[in-house]
Amino acid sequence: MKVTTGKLNNLENKIDADLVFYCFDRKCIQESDFNKIQSLFPTSDLVGFSTSGHYISNEIEDDNIVYAALKFESSSVKVQTYNISDFSNSGELGEGIAKNIEELSKVKGIGIISDGGQVNGTELMTGLSMNLDNKIPIFGGMAGDQARFEATMTGLNEMPSHGNVIVISFIGEKLNISTAHDDGWSSMGMEFTITSSEGNILNTADNKNIYDMLHELLEPENEDEFNRNTLFYPFSLTTDDGVSVIRTPIKVNHKEKTLVYAGDMPQGAKITLMKSNTMDLLDSAMHATTATKNEDKLESFLFAISCVGRRVVLGDMASEEYEEISNIYDKAKILGFYSYGEFTRSAGDDSYCKMHNQTFTLASISEGK
Repeated sequence: MKVTTGKLNNLENKIDADLVFYCFDRKCIQESDFNKIQSLFPTSDLVGFSTSGHYISNEIEDDNIVYAALKFESSSVKVQTYNISDFSNSGELGEGIAKNIEELSKVKGIGIISDGGQVNGTELMTGLSMNLDNKIPIFGGMAGDQARFEATMTGLNEMPSHGNVIVISFIGEKLNISTAHDDGWSSMGMEFTITSSEGNILNTADNKNIYDMLHELLEPENEDEFNRNTLFYPFSLTTDDGVSVIRTPIKVNHKEKTLVYAGDMPQGAKITLMKSNTMDLLDSAMHATTATKNEDKLESFLFAISCVGRRVVLGDMASEEYEEISNIYDKAKILGFYSYGEFTRSAGDDSYCKMHNQTFTLASISEGK
């Protein structure tokens, strides 16, 4: 397997690749950019998505489009696209994806790039993983829109648009795909029970308005500071199967005093207020990376997905997540992006694939000789 990464504005010659990921800022991409990508990768499946920042080195890019081009020796990919408007809900979409994956017995891993605004990540992952063998690792994330939380864009072999979910099936006996995640958050010792919610909209906990409760706890001076503080103090949600996932809001409705999340906040579930610090967050990136490390010394492609909230909390040190990866995989090619939600399930994991927030997720892909 050969992997090439770079910035689009530095690329002049065509590249022969089977699969290309490209990342961009929603407000910066133009039709001419996509046309250039199409002309430079004429034989490739082109998977594009907006982000909250992306990187191929220790410099986080916001304006520049970056890419990773994968050329396999004996393996292959099958890429499909779906739009949420064709389904009644995100769970039905996930189920439809699972039922339409071709050559399932040969699939070694599945990558998912989802719209980050119109799709409910929890429902999507539940519908998908309920209908798939748990021996198949799943990884990916939800497109981002910086910290604007207005709209996201994804696309397969066409100019990216809204509502799309891209599914990449990796096929080949010689493929090695390993996934892991870690978050680095710890409890503040404050647990609540969700008493009123509608899907991914959280209204009350312990019969108290959640907006007022957090306003009292976090003491923000204005609405912008309130939005920012919710990233520094997310909730840990305990799911029905006993697994905990981190949740941060993708939108705060200050008028109606509700918080909107990328995944479900089910009524009756337990939530715990969390805290972290810079070193714990960076250590979590190191732990996840170490967990995927293979000893076969094959060239690896590393696909890193980290929550936009982590970028906000880490601030100027956000680029050190890349350093944590490169210190462990010194010769690997890396593409990373900041997302509105992270997906991961390792091979053999008996639980459903989860949608996470405030989590660092990594997939390592290599191809044997």
